[in-house]
Amino acid sequence: MALCVQVEASGAVSVVNPQPADLSTCAYLVQTSAEYLNNPLALSAADGGAIGSAILLVWAVAYAIRSVLAALASGDQDSASS
Repeated sequence: MALCVQVEASGAVSVVNPQPADLSTCAYLVQTSAEYLNNPLALSAADGGAIGSAILLVWAVAYAIRSVLAALASGDQDSASS
């Protein structure tokens, strides 16, 4: 559960008691480690690289399929015109 905290004049961070029902009113929220790790955007560099490589592979396959289909279509036009 996220905690609503405030920064005091001395610079210390303290937990707001009682916790407000609407956390959007807090100046700062502190997440627990479980909440941070469940974030789908919290990726390591290796995870991000793997996702990027997979996207590039899909693009390359789509380009190859498009090129083959274009070659087949242009071959049909050449044989139909002669």
